[in-house]
Amino acid sequence: LRGRFQPAPEKKKRAGGAGEGGQVEQKEVEEEDVCAICQEDMYKCGEVLTWCKQSCGNSVHAKCMKVWAEHKQSLSEKVTCPFCREDWGPLAVESIKKEIRNSRRDPH
Repeated sequence: LRGRFQPAPEKKKRAGGAGEGGQVEQKEVEEEDVCAICQEDMYKCGEVLTWCKQSCGNSVHAKCMKVWAEHKQSLSEKVTCPFCREDWGPLAVESIKKEIRNSRRDPH
């Protein structure tokens, strides 16, 4: 978990200047990294990953984050990063679903 709780790289502006603020870059996934939600390996796992674009840049499996986000919404709670607890915003579930859909269309 080396570096997981250190500040993320500086925020960059979002493509096209849309939205306020910037987007944090994804931290590199290392061999020993596990998903904070399911505790399974993430390094070269073949699963779609998403990351905290608001604050810490840490990655989790997109499917795990979707389940987490839907659960938080069902409790009328904010969807937050499992690492830093930063709010992912009101469109978090839709954003994660879009990432999963897009990965099916464009398998790296």
